[in-house]
Amino acid sequence: MANANRPGGGWLNGALAQEEALCYRSSLSSTLKYRYYPLRFLGAVYSPSVLVFRESIDKGHELMDLEKPDLFPVVSVISVAAIQDPELDHQYDPPRYKSLRDREGMKLKMRLILRIAAYKKHRRLVLGALGCGAFGNPNAEVADCWAEVLREKEFQGWWDKIVFAILDDAKTIAQGNGNFDVFRDKLHGLTI
Repeated sequence: MANANRPGGGWLNGALAQEEALCYRSSLSSTLKYRYYPLRFLGAVYSPSVLVFRESIDKGHELMDLEKPDLFPVVSVISVAAIQDPELDHQYDPPRYKSLRDREGMKLKMRLILRIAAYKKHRRLVLGALGCGAFGNPNAEVADCWAEVLREKEFQGWWDKIVFAILDDAKTIAQGNGNFDVFRDKLHGLTI
């Protein structure tokens, strides 16, 4: 989850997409240098040792307990930009990619994330709804793409645990097509 042109996306301007949420809560923004941008189509920034020091937006991004800094999570982050504003086919419910090229492009990006994680020897992953927010990718199809890629023979046996952390907004939840519900319905209990 990344903006291909701006380190941290719009986090300095108050944007609330997935990458921005990570920047608000952690030291991620300090690792995303302008010299890495723009990201190529299959480009990524690997940020090891990102310190999480704030609570979630639901808790007002409050600082975590400063009396116990040794309990602050330290994570690695792989920043990959999703396809932005792909053309969608709305004759389907839910909408799908109009172009197979966009769908396959997203799967290439997912494979890149998984390969970097494996190369860096990460066995537990927290993934997200790649591009299913400000970038306008169809959440049901992105969830299907994750399931397809994770089931590929190449990735079998690499992971101890994978969870999806999903940022959602009140508008999509009210419409019944929130990312959380879609990803839970498509991926919960998936065995790879």
